[in-house]
Amino acid sequence: MSTDDDKVLADLPIGANVDATKIDNGQAFASCGDGTLTVAGERSPGNFAIMQTVKTRQSARTMGMDPHNPQDLSTYRGI
Repeated sequence: MSTDDDKVLADLPIGANVDATKIDNGQAFASCGDGTLTVAGERSPGNFAIMQTVKTRQSARTMGMDPHNPQDLSTYRGI
């Protein structure tokens, strides 16, 4: 969504039953009850895409990142 005019810039598919969302370092994260953590980002100006989908425990209700290795979400044992 644009902060300039409130228009929707992209509508990307994520998992079911969103538990938490977070914006960090230009990426959007959605932790979902279906056992997925979806990472979305801007590939080029105005071009948004799903960058990664990480499997998590179903209904874990968690949103966290490994502060020692934020580039690789799949190594974080807390999700």
